[in-house]
Amino acid sequence: MGYLKKTIGLRFLCIREVVFGLCDVKYRKGKIYKSEVEGCITNEDGEKNHEWIEYPEDTEWKNVFKIIGNKRRSGRR
Repeated sequence: MGYLKKTIGLRFLCIREVVFGLCDVKYRKGKIYKSEVEGCITNEDGEKNHEWIEYPEDTEWKNVFKIIGNKRRSGRR
């Protein structure tokens, strides 16, 4: 997946659905995901620490996600 640096707390918009095998959807297009472990984006299965070692270059994270910022802030001022 190409190593992400300084990711903990960042949110990512999925811009392309990611399916492993024939029907194992790991990320859904249009959904927002967060990074809870350095270098990883938590997936649909709740896996926080994982790698995409057997998938082609076109699944590089930058082709699948758009960084949209940090965790949502509370409404307090």
